[in-house]
Amino acid sequence: MKNHARSVFLPALAAVFAVALPAQVVRYGFDSTYKLGAAQWTPNTGAGGEKSAKGAVQINSLDLRMFAAGGANADLATAPGVAGRGRALDLTGNTPGTVNAAIAQQNAAAPGAFKALTITGWMKHAAPLQKDMTLIRNFATGPSGGGFWIFATGPGTLVLQLGDGQKSAKFPVRAPAVAVPDQWVFFAASWDGGAGLANWYFGDEAGAPAAPVRVAAPASTGMTLTATKHLAVGRASSKSPGFCGLFDDIRIFDTALAQEKIEEIRQSALDR
Repeated sequence: MKNHARSVFLPALAAVFAVALPAQVVRYGFDSTYKLGAAQWTPNTGAGGEKSAKGAVQINSLDLRMFAAGGANADLATAPGVAGRGRALDLTGNTPGTVNAAIAQQNAAAPGAFKALTITGWMKHAAPLQKDMTLIRNFATGPSGGGFWIFATGPGTLVLQLGDGQKSAKFPVRAPAVAVPDQWVFFAASWDGGAGLANWYFGDEAGAPAAPVRVAAPASTGMTLTATKHLAVGRASSKSPGFCGLFDDIRIFDTALAQEKIEEIRQSALDR
């Protein structure tokens, strides 16, 4: 679990954050894992998914199963997390050219059919981002496909792609912060389906996100994102490039969060 040693005022500060933040559909903190048979899982601690029990183990349908490069079951929640606290998802085995790269994924449930969306997380890459390298994906291709997908098109460029089964929209952003290796970078994409706009935010352990980068995609106005029973962190398919580095504290909300809420999320990862 995370280190809870704090100064006297931090518990009150954390309580303020806890009250202020809306309910999360998904949260992967990677601080704990469990094993079912040979499979290694890390839990979703957000409000989404169906909860059940397998013997003494409490599970959620949005929990992620972890696979090492090549497809073997593995506990990948082993690296130090943001600010050296807790654990992070370790995909550093995905060196350039790795086939069937390491991944954390599930195929049992859909996180939701969103009319608005915010995705936040931390990443620390050990090799440059490449074209078609996936951060997080809940997206199916084809005529009836859709969902959401954040991927790279180069070392300093990310894209949020959304789809409702009939059409899709893309929100690209140039982000020099994500081109810097071996440092924790906070990222957030907040999409307002009513306005057809997305705001991108980037920060780090030392500073809050700068002013948002706003990207318009009129095709996304009024979309209800396709609910796809697949959620993956680290790569899209066995043939696509795998992210080489660490992920921590990935969250998904079914609303478009404002900048002050985005900053609360970034700060909460450092104060926990």
